[in-house]
Order: sequence, then C-alpha cells, then structure tokens
Amino acid sequence: LMASIKQNNQNSLQVIRSLLKHQKFDYKNPNKIRSVLGTFQRENIELFHANDESGYDFISKEIIKIDKINPQISARLVLPLTLFNNYTFKRQKKMSKYLKIISDSNPSNDLHEIISKAIN
Repeated sequence: LMASIKQNNQNSLQVIRSLLKHQKFDYKNPNKIRSVLGTFQRENIELFHANDESGYDFISKEIIKIDKINPQISARLVLPLTLFNNYTFKRQKKMSKYLKIISDSNPSNDLHEIISKAIN
C-alpha cells in the first residue's frame, strides 16, 4: 500500500512538473506561479502534506528557484509551510525541516524574514 501511495504522489508531482515545463508557463510571471504552485499548496492538501515529504521537498526546491527570480513571490509561496502550529508535532518537525533547507539556501531578505519569524 505504501509503495502505491508513493507512486501516486510521484505521478501527481509529475503532472505539476509538466505544467511548469509547459511552453506558456513562465517563472517570471507571478500569476502563472501562483496558479500552478499556489493552487498545488491550497487545493492538493493531501499531496502537499504527503507523509513521504514529497510535497514539501518539491515546493521547497521550487521556492528556492523562484527566490532567485522574484523574492516577493517566494516569500508568499513559503507561507503555507510556516503555518505548522496547526499540525501534530511530527508534522511540525517535517515542515520545519524544509523551512530550514530553504533558510540554508541563502534566501533573499523577503524570504528570510518570513522563515525566521516562523522558526523563531
């Protein structure tokens, strides 16, 4: 069962990755980023909070990439990861782990400010 859940998560993430590679998607367009990645976080809660951490891993890598292009958008995209107080301790640790990864990536001031408020 766990193998099939992990496979479903990877298949779902492949769909999202294919949207990011679509010719009409542009990392420089905030509306396109919000429509794909913001919707992923908001509407695909099961995958975003997947027990195997694939959702957190995926979004943290995207946030790091976007931060180099548009720090304001990356600061907004990280917000769902900072709302960990509403979750179990085990889930909070997972979310904090990815905030730390983003924090260790030399983030912009905008992104750093949001993360530091969340983890301090």
